Amino acid sequence: MAVASLVMEAAADGDGEIPEDFEDLVIAGLLHDVVEDCGGPPRLRDVRARFGDRVGDIVEHCTDAMPAAGEQKPPWPERKRAYLASLEHKDDYRALLVTAADKLHNTRAIVTDLRRYQREGWPQEDFWVRFVADKPDTDLERRVPEILWYYQALADVISRKAEAEAEVAPSARLGRLAADLQGVVQEILGFAGDAGFSLRAPLS
Repeated sequence: MAVASLVMEAAADGDGEIPEDFEDLVIAGLLHDVVEDCGGPPRLRDVRARFGDRVGDIVEHCTDAMPAAGEQKPPWPERKRAYLASLEHKDDYRALLVTAADKLHNTRAIVTDLRRYQREGWPQEDFWVRFVADKPDTDLERRVPEILWYYQALADVISRKAEAEAEVAPSARLGRLAADLQGVVQEILGFAGDAGFSLRAPLS
């Protein structure tokens, strides 16, 4: 719901007109994680059948892994590098808009929790443990810098795409989300830096 709300705001931004693809964008915002988390390829086929190929395409573009039933997702570094590479070559601004809204919501949630940890005087390391507690590799010294790298790389790609959109679209809709995402990511990096973490690309 939060991602869909961000999509609504961004889609109606600019010239004040509701775009013809507004409904599809909002539905895709609601369903952006459903393929990855709730069924893989069969769920994508279900989305296409119920809501059409435009919604299906957006949801597919927002998915960084689509394992079949019983299959494991690829390793985190491989999956995230492939996802970033796909964003670099993506010109579907509907998919980029929903992706940006998703990542902005994720990063805002991180900042909200980091602020609380700071306010309560809780160790920041206890916050980051939740990202790796259920993973084979729980080494915070290695994993947290990789997570920071991923969010910064995401923000950079989306910012470049927003600049490209603004050059060709008089009512570009990606710019505000891109700017907000960059700002929130910088706040996360600031908190992490205070705890001794810096960003670093994964080795594999």
